[in-house]
Amino acid sequence: MSRSPYWPLVGLILIALVLSGCGAAAPLPMPPVATTAPPMQPLAPEFASGAAPAAERSALDIAQSGLPDMSQRLIVRTANLSIVVQDTSEALRQIGALATQMRGFVVTSQTSKVDQAVRGSITIRVPAERFDDALRQIEALATDVPNRDIRGEDVTEQYVDLQARLRNLEATEAQLQRIMERAEKIEDVLTVYRQLSETRGEIERVKGRIQFLE
Repeated sequence: MSRSPYWPLVGLILIALVLSGCGAAAPLPMPPVATTAPPMQPLAPEFASGAAPAAERSALDIAQSGLPDMSQRLIVRTANLSIVVQDTSEALRQIGALATQMRGFVVTSQTSKVDQAVRGSITIRVPAERFDDALRQIEALATDVPNRDIRGEDVTEQYVDLQARLRNLEATEAQLQRIMERAEKIEDVLTVYRQLSETRGEIERVKGRIQFLE
């Protein structure tokens, strides 16, 4: 029985996985809390007095509360597979369907021809708890698995730092909203509005990064 031409199908599965800490893992130090919102522009004296220290204290109190237990680790696991299959297009279709069934999604997918052999590559993301199951099912499609590389990256400290930044920014946003309600001069309103818009934009960026890690 003749064997189909050899071609690699690369599946890159990027997953964030929270693991309970086990004895050898030392807790990470609490990252410094720093407000990333742009500095406030000078306001009229009645608004400038005492506003900044109150915002800093509020941000610091919120950022230091409610952070996740540092005995837990946030691990990004990446699997890079090269597999040989009978039908490239069908294998790509099945892997894409597998990602959807596991509440994940396809990031990229492509095919090409090299000397009559069809090669394909696909990148998928699936929930952390389905990582090992996804690997088993993808390998079950193969007639051969020439390469299997699995790696993990600890992003716990980065995740905790983002949580602290988010709380800091939300406290700053609340303070700016209070100042906005008290402002009467048009120049004060415009200054606070600009700072508020920048702070909200930074909040959305931090939330997006947190969602990516999760």
